[in-house]
Amino acid sequence: MAETRIETERLILRDWREEDWPTFLRVTNTPEVMRWLGGVLPPERYPWLKDRLEGYTRDHGHTFWVVERKEDGALLGFCGIKRANQAGAPLGDFEVGWRLREDAWARATRARRRRLRWSRPSLSMARRTSSRSPYREIPEAGA
Repeated sequence: MAETRIETERLILRDWREEDWPTFLRVTNTPEVMRWLGGVLPPERYPWLKDRLEGYTRDHGHTFWVVERKEDGALLGFCGIKRANQAGAPLGDFEVGWRLREDAWARATRARRRRLRWSRPSLSMARRTSSRSPYREIPEAGA
């Protein structure tokens, strides 16, 4: 499968690389980022998360992509589309999701919009959903 790479003016959305995982976990597995996502994962759960995300690619051909800042190559988190598979979700529908380090939350909107432009024709999306905390408004400044 060819590597996916989508660029905006400031961001790169791309497939995961093995070397991304330590940085991703360091910058996104924080109390503030994980506040509404089940809490900070203990280190023994890291393989589970990695396998879960990689499993979406294995099973469906796509998963959440790495979000990288073009300016300096900094890994900001992930953004993308996956098949909804958690309890209470419309199973099988496309779920839009993101997990970004706190100082990059305003970039979520830009990355999400770009991913949706890619996914509509590429995945023949008729319907999509998003699991987002009802308790937190993510700022859209700079989007």
